[in-house]
Amino acid sequence: MAVSTVLFLQFDEAFEDYQSASASALQEVHFKQLEHQGQILAEILAQSLVNPLYELDMESIGMLLRTAVSQHDIVYAMVYDAQGRIIHDGKETLPGFGKTTGHQIVEKSLQEKSVKSGIEDNHLDLATPIFIGEGVVLGGILIGFSLEEMQKTLAHSK
Repeated sequence: MAVSTVLFLQFDEAFEDYQSASASALQEVHFKQLEHQGQILAEILAQSLVNPLYELDMESIGMLLRTAVSQHDIVYAMVYDAQGRIIHDGKETLPGFGKTTGHQIVEKSLQEKSVKSGIEDNHLDLATPIFIGEGVVLGGILIGFSLEEMQKTLAHSK
């Protein structure tokens, strides 16, 4: 009887370890998938924004940002200049115009001329530079993706 109790407790502990490892792996897979999809969207938007940003076509920039934010998991999107100052935040009144984004990944993205990501306030943030010509940074786009849906999915899988 004592042996079976010990075996049962060991099995129970091993099973809990397995569940924890599985949940962690699942979370990583979901996160990587969201990050990959976000990078694709950010790169498509960055390509679409080259001419409007170069010409400072605020109407076109706003339309592209509002279309992006209308997507299910996107919380915000903004276009910034080569110094990291907001050019457009998708809002009609442009309350953020000229202010810095306040996101460190924007600065890193501009310096390294590459896509950068980070998690802040339950969002996956992606900063993507917008290039004109060969490697000349015109500005960039910052997109915030909600992690809420992913967290709900993971909670249901436990």
